[in-house]
Amino acid sequence: MGDIKKSFCRICINQCALNVEVENNRVINVTGDLENPLYQGYSCIKGRAQPNYLYHPERLLHSLKRMPNGTFKKIPIDVAMDEIAQQIGDICDASGPDAIASYAGTMLWGSFTSSMPLLHVLMDTIDSSMRFDTDTLDKGGKLVAAGLHGEWMAPACGFDNPEVMLLIGINPILTFTGLPAGNPGGWLKQRKKQGMKLVVIDPRKTHVAKKANLHLRGKAGTDVDILACFIRIILHEELFDQCFVKENISGIDKLRLHVESFDPTSVSKTTGIPKTDLIDAARMLVGKKRGYIMAGTGPHMSAQGTLTEYLILALQSLCGYWLRTGDHVRAAPTLMPANKYKAQAKSPDPNWCSGEPLGVNGHRKTKAGLPITALPDLMLSKDNKRVRAMICIGGNPIAAIPDYDRTVSALKALDLYVQIDPWMSRSSELADYIIAPTMPLEVAAATRALDFLTSWTGYGLGVSYAQYSAAIVPPPKGSDLIDDWKFLYGLATRLGYESQNGDLPIPEGCSTEQLLEIISTDSRVSFSTVKNSTGGATYPDSAAIVSKKDPNCSAKLDVGNPNMMRDLQNHHENGPNKESDDDNFPLRLLCRRDMHVYNSSCNIKKTNRGKFYNPAYMNPLDMETRELISGDQIVITSAHGFVNAIVEADTDLLSGNISIVFAYGPSSKNTKDIREVGTNPNKLMNCDTVFDRYTGQPRMSNLPVDVYKN
Repeated sequence: MGDIKKSFCRICINQCALNVEVENNRVINVTGDLENPLYQGYSCIKGRAQPNYLYHPERLLHSLKRMPNGTFKKIPIDVAMDEIAQQIGDICDASGPDAIASYAGTMLWGSFTSSMPLLHVLMDTIDSSMRFDTDTLDKGGKLVAAGLHGEWMAPACGFDNPEVMLLIGINPILTFTGLPAGNPGGWLKQRKKQGMKLVVIDPRKTHVAKKANLHLRGKAGTDVDILACFIRIILHEELFDQCFVKENISGIDKLRLHVESFDPTSVSKTTGIPKTDLIDAARMLVGKKRGYIMAGTGPHMSAQGTLTEYLILALQSLCGYWLRTGDHVRAAPTLMPANKYKAQAKSPDPNWCSGEPLGVNGHRKTKAGLPITALPDLMLSKDNKRVRAMICIGGNPIAAIPDYDRTVSALKALDLYVQIDPWMSRSSELADYIIAPTMPLEVAAATRALDFLTSWTGYGLGVSYAQYSAAIVPPPKGSDLIDDWKFLYGLATRLGYESQNGDLPIPEGCSTEQLLEIISTDSRVSFSTVKNSTGGATYPDSAAIVSKKDPNCSAKLDVGNPNMMRDLQNHHENGPNKESDDDNFPLRLLCRRDMHVYNSSCNIKKTNRGKFYNPAYMNPLDMETRELISGDQIVITSAHGFVNAIVEADTDLLSGNISIVFAYGPSSKNTKDIREVGTNPNKLMNCDTVFDRYTGQPRMSNLPVDVYKN
């Protein structure tokens, strides 16, 4: 038996505590850490498969450069940095700094604490504003809605022992968002045992929906109707927190006017949900001291994320589900500076939308960032706004961005494409340079990113917690790998960055462990304290108490924003935005997630158990109508394209829908066998017709499609 070392997973945002068995400087087994106070042994198949990632025969152990004939050749990392920095400098000189873009994907999470600051350093050094990430393909509407609604200067009740919880289009037991970091199923079971009521809105009977006290299984794309109906019921029956509303809320008369049309009878007809269930759910949400509401990718990928999130904030504020004077903030940050909490509002942000128009579908920068769907158009542009180079870290743009063919064409049009990637993904195949990075367990890390996430409702921690992990094993012998941040820093210094004059003082020869300590200089709990703890530990802050409202504070949360009220009125009159061809496609494609993958990553035999494709799930009644059986190969068509898939029956899916995992394949495997590479539903989607007008997030779910046997 080898030595057992403590670490934590860095694949997804749950960051499970791990016991790593090491023998001869090689990881031989990974399990959950039973001694950890937060996770208590919980881990998922992806985290336990760490040895299979580290020693996978297809892992890239050397950086590669594309040669003129299209093949790749190994290149020493220092030489690669020299060449890339020279080309970036040349492009900046010729076309300006905004000709250089960065793309931060979800797998950046593995090194977020160290890499994200250095990505900003690099882009600041060249003075480029073209910074893109996948927030605007996920739940960017949360940030914009908060800007329109205003923010409470203390956390929402969140995970702090809620008496009622409303989850909309989210499956936290698989996604690890919507329930606190730790063991999501165990946490939910405990809260239910203590009497918490759970309401779920979802056309699928998901893992979490099966545990609900009330599951509203409505027609896809009707979340706005349901939320507006809840608000109408609560206002009509005077069930809201009247003291909180009177003191802290503005715009309630406008809201009351615009939800009037969403009465339970008409919304029942629109959604297919019984009228009594709508009323019961609304009443279940009110009258409690602590409640919690969270929406997932379902509503956001239906292209109404901002309006949905705004109604959620309005509902939460009507119920008064924000921490108040004297409340203890149980999830005070550990490896970030201590916060000061006040029981008062911060007015809506007038700069929720800023920046010059990008020249693509009216998009511009918002609080959610630059719309990533505009990036391919900027790469293909013929004018002086063209993006000529991109540095991609932790991402797979071809798998992530809707309209597959356009994304491929855009990446091919770049003068310089640098991909930091341990795998030869479909996107990597198009890169000019592929930088081979170290992977988790080969590099030091700390859970500071969990503190960062906890500032958002529905993410991160339910208690103050932190863990440090040293590098558990060295990189494989004979490899030439680099920590993500060191590559970014290497480019920045070659392009003129001087750390002694910057905001991030990095000494010569700085290790990742040293960088983590520098970044955590002002943390509430010292980095050395966390580092010296064996495994993860909780660090409660008895001083994290919400103070009373300032005497001169007049700020209020706005539940009647004119933009949102206009959108709500338009939704009532016309329904969700649609295309003229939508009625020709009778089914609705719903995106979902799967435990064995993290978007396009981690799809290996150890995790998928030999099933490399993502089935298209259908209700058996819909399959029978089309004379389909599980295992048949089908064609899914939309107004914008078609894909091949393998169909499987799912009785938990409401009839009229088809459901498939998004951001999947194709991999770099040289085969057209759909069972080997999976289905990328992005080929069915278009970025230019139906999209959230604030974040640019296109319709990626509730997409009109049809199906026939191949």
